[in-house]
Amino acid sequence: MKYWIDSRAMRRLNRRFGAVVDSDRKSRHDNIPGRKLKWKDECENQGGRFFILRKREIENYLHSRAIARSDRSPKAYDDFTDMKELFGENIYKLVDDMSCEEILEMDRYEENGAEHHELKEIVETFLALTDPRRER
Repeated sequence: MKYWIDSRAMRRLNRRFGAVVDSDRKSRHDNIPGRKLKWKDECENQGGRFFILRKREIENYLHSRAIARSDRSPKAYDDFTDMKELFGENIYKLVDDMSCEEILEMDRYEENGAEHHELKEIVETFLALTDPRRER
């Protein structure tokens, strides 16, 4: 990520672009690492959209039912657990076995009294970048 942003390679593509990175936070109270905030600023200064996940890593959006269906031993985890350490490096592959309802359950959060769906909103933002009616 650092290379792509620092080299301004995305800007030279002359296309709208976006990026999503893990927050790497170990608890809700941890700050987002400064390097990721710097990447966000640099990316947005180049005209891109940049999202830092609310949870530790993308694997934290996996539903416990998908994990159970994979025949893995049930283990307690939360939004900031190191899922790869807990369940193995390939745990991310379970997303293929999740229903839309499970994804929406796991990406749901409330802010200012309104319900949001983080991953859904990120995907919608990226799809809007592909709209040919929008200016570059």
